[in-house]
Amino acid sequence: MKIKKSTPPLFFSVLGLCLIGYGVGADERQTSFTKKQEQAFQSMMEINNLGISVPTVVDVPMGFQRSANNEVAVIREKDQEPQPYLLLNEMEDISVSITDPVRQKDISFLVDNQNQKYVEYPASKNGNKKRAQIEITFDKFRSMSSLTLMLAKHVALPETAQVESGQKDSVKAVLVEKELNSSVINFPETTSRRFVLKLSYIQPLRLAGLKLGLSQGNFNEQPHLRFLAHPNNNYKIYFNADRQVEAKTGEAPNLRKNQGVRHLSMPSSYANQSYVKADTDKDGVPDEIDNCVWISNEDQVDVDKNGRGDACDDFDRDGIINSKDNCPDNVNRNQRDSDLDGVGDACDKKENRALQNQPWLPAAAIITVFIVVGFLIFNTIRKTKG
Repeated sequence: MKIKKSTPPLFFSVLGLCLIGYGVGADERQTSFTKKQEQAFQSMMEINNLGISVPTVVDVPMGFQRSANNEVAVIREKDQEPQPYLLLNEMEDISVSITDPVRQKDISFLVDNQNQKYVEYPASKNGNKKRAQIEITFDKFRSMSSLTLMLAKHVALPETAQVESGQKDSVKAVLVEKELNSSVINFPETTSRRFVLKLSYIQPLRLAGLKLGLSQGNFNEQPHLRFLAHPNNNYKIYFNADRQVEAKTGEAPNLRKNQGVRHLSMPSSYANQSYVKADTDKDGVPDEIDNCVWISNEDQVDVDKNGRGDACDDFDRDGIINSKDNCPDNVNRNQRDSDLDGVGDACDKKENRALQNQPWLPAAAIITVFIVVGFLIFNTIRKTKG
């Protein structure tokens, strides 16, 4: 008798591991620039026909809007793959520290132009307005006339802002508390070594960056970026983003060395036709001014005028926000709804279960059952006799 040889189980194990490894590798290579990422940028420019024969670092001047963050995407056109880049700070060697004096925390990363980290200020559990304070200290007297908030993704603007300057024993108001409808906070040009930004907020606040509006005397040259270009390739540079963009790139080369860098004049920029303002809940209201970022509320109704949309509020404080609470004005953590009419028992004045709305139905049902059973019995007896 011939014994059919079977493929050893070890073979399948090794093959499976190889396929899994390939799958993981394939996922890691999925770095193409997506439509969703492209929609975050307001402006773009093209770098074409470089005429290079070897990989060359190119240096491109940039023109950022004050209201935009410093997010950039350098995209190789042939495969839509994001390229590593280095954004060089437009300021001369300015020593500045950014701190949160209340929490005694150094948050200087807010001015590193990276926007990869953020400082978080949680919202109050009871819906009350909270306050955040940021202290900006320079190495010497500097003139400044604006501050631009770089918000993390899916975050609305704070409610109000105010700016002070001077040392603690001689503080003066630069900007009295005012409501915010833009990420740019303008104030009269003021010269000082110390500025304090005070923010009030209702919704959770996350700051990924802070752009300092220093006067031109503090600048050495306009901002510029560098990336490694390859022969026979064209590139698109996307910039002036209104939110953070996570575009994965490969391993980055050393872009700080000045030797062999090809400096380009600023290319013509134009509007990115794919740009769409950030709107997490798709209610037509941009995140930065949405009083309820995560829950769709096109009407922006805020009955209690607390700066947070009613859809995100929790009026009865039972831990369930109004838009998901089946009884928003009465505490009912269990959300019990016996008649399944969408209204919680705690506030359901109308009973929708048929048997309780129509008290005669149970008796009618019982009589019907008796009639049917009686008929079946009678019919069975008749057939038996026949």
